[in-house]
Amino acid sequence: MVKLAKKMPEVFDTIIIGAGLSGLTTTKYLKDANMTTLTLEASDIPGGRLRSIENKDNSFEFGGTYIGHHYHRFQNLAKELNLTTIDVTPLISFFKKQDLVINKKLIHQDDWENHKENTLDKDLKSILPWNLHRIILEKYNPFDSPEACLTSGTKDQSMKDWLQSLGFDDQQIKYIYGMNLSYGTDADSISSLQLMHRASFSNRQKSESKVIGFTLLEGMNELANRYIDHFNLNILFNNRVNKIVKEKSLFSVSCENGNEFRAERIVLTCAPSTLKNITFDDYSKEERIQFASELQSQPMFQIHFKHKKNFWEQDGFSPAIFSNEYLGMCYPVRNKIDPEEIIGFTAWVMGQKALDLIKLSQSDACSVIINNLQEIRPSMRNAIELTHLNAWSHEKDFLGGWTYFKPNQFLKWHKLLQSEKSNIFFSGEHASISSRGIEGAIESGEKTANELLNSIH
Repeated sequence: MVKLAKKMPEVFDTIIIGAGLSGLTTTKYLKDANMTTLTLEASDIPGGRLRSIENKDNSFEFGGTYIGHHYHRFQNLAKELNLTTIDVTPLISFFKKQDLVINKKLIHQDDWENHKENTLDKDLKSILPWNLHRIILEKYNPFDSPEACLTSGTKDQSMKDWLQSLGFDDQQIKYIYGMNLSYGTDADSISSLQLMHRASFSNRQKSESKVIGFTLLEGMNELANRYIDHFNLNILFNNRVNKIVKEKSLFSVSCENGNEFRAERIVLTCAPSTLKNITFDDYSKEERIQFASELQSQPMFQIHFKHKKNFWEQDGFSPAIFSNEYLGMCYPVRNKIDPEEIIGFTAWVMGQKALDLIKLSQSDACSVIINNLQEIRPSMRNAIELTHLNAWSHEKDFLGGWTYFKPNQFLKWHKLLQSEKSNIFFSGEHASISSRGIEGAIESGEKTANELLNSIH
């Protein structure tokens, strides 16, 4: 890892806050343009929400489980950094084999269509719950590209209101967008435009290729580690920013540890929800900063555990389950080289249920998840052992997972990014135009660097 030079300039051209992929990309492009930059990272590791845990020559991925086939920026970067990409198609095929837990009842997926718990209309009964909202979005999404979502005059309404406008009732909506939510806490809380943007991006990724996507043999976090070393970037770790003040033509940036730095420009790549932890003076507190601090990070808990016996052979259900209980999904982590081998499990708690867990200590939250698992699947008793917890919503530097937008926020946010200009810039997957996830973070880093450079010339 590159260490900061002993002698630093009194004033930097730009200070970048956050060493996730968007921050590293912005830093790299500005460095290439001969800008003096300093990137401040609150933690002691780069990569943002990319976090890998080693396990038997494999890795558990807390973020970036796999990368889509058309994530060309990611693929090009991995190649340049001499990282080994692995086709995840054999791994992903196992996702289709998960069974259901509905109201504490284990249900084989083949039995779902005619099960008494399935109250969906006839044309939806055969669709498994994890596919429902994707199929409906694919059928009724009025946009053919992510960019079109950002220039539309379409009402930025909730997912629930949009689904109701299509004729779905409340009971159907609970299955369509009420289980293991990737965005928001329920169908009322999430902008339908954000989900249409995501669906448009996913639709663009479709191809005739048999390859679904990739992961990295070395672990996803190694992408950030090598990025810094390869491009010799100026990163200062363990410097959590807590104050930004405008002094004449310069910004003064203060950190919790007492360090203070000055720059002509600031790039904010941290999660928008964490901006409430930074004090801005009145001059710096522009509308974009105020609006961004009101955005939410996805409530999310992940636990990893190992199995001491093959409990799924005892109860006859799939190792993977999709649920409307506390855990939304529990799936086996498979050997990247030999997908038939299960090396552990990951359980996810999302949305409102994750918000409930935030009120508890991490150990109590773990107990709730484990107890819920064992209640709905008794074969797991004395068969599993907790190995790792990733309580994103408890982490001060994230306050959850990726950013989600409430109704009337998605379009306004992107209009603010385009219209309001200053020497404070935003970068991150939440500021991406055409992509999402890791690809969106890299895209946004490139775009922000170009906007900043164009503002000078």
